[in-house]
Amino acid sequence: SIAEGNKAISEFDDTNKLLIKSVEDDILIIEENKKYVEAYTLLLNRLHLYKNQLPVSLVSNLNALTKEFYNCINQDDSKFELIEKIQLPSKAGERINIWFQDVPEKSFDAMHILSEGHTRCLGLAILLAKVAQENIPFIIFDDVVNAIDDDHRGRISKLLLENEKLKNKQIIITSHSEEYIREI
Repeated sequence: SIAEGNKAISEFDDTNKLLIKSVEDDILIIEENKKYVEAYTLLLNRLHLYKNQLPVSLVSNLNALTKEFYNCINQDDSKFELIEKIQLPSKAGERINIWFQDVPEKSFDAMHILSEGHTRCLGLAILLAKVAQENIPFIIFDDVVNAIDDDHRGRISKLLLENEKLKNKQIIITSHSEEYIREI
């Protein structure tokens, strides 16, 4: 019985020699691929960490300056359109919260409450706050005043050209509005 068992094992190994060799080769490939999976997992974890920290690094300490620039652009608007306080996102998935001067105790999601023009003004204020904070020497705008009315266009020009925090910046502006370019 033992002899028959040994013979069956021996024949199995001989009969399946190619299959056994293939499995051994696959084991080597799997071990090699594990290194790639581990490296990919490590990279993916680092990217997730970077993504989660990115909002903080982009907007840290920009709230006050963003509010100042936004209110400068909108200075002749009603009190209910001027910002009392702004909170830029500190984590991925968070929203921009704003409090208006007429109701300073209630926060609003800026992207739900602001008009397209005011949203563009807010985006511009955030960008300019970053430029001022990082002391970036130049600014390039492509049609910066698109979808913004004439009154706000003038205040954007005034902010760009007269604000002390934006002085000594090289500014390049493109616009479809010849009138706006002449005004500047």
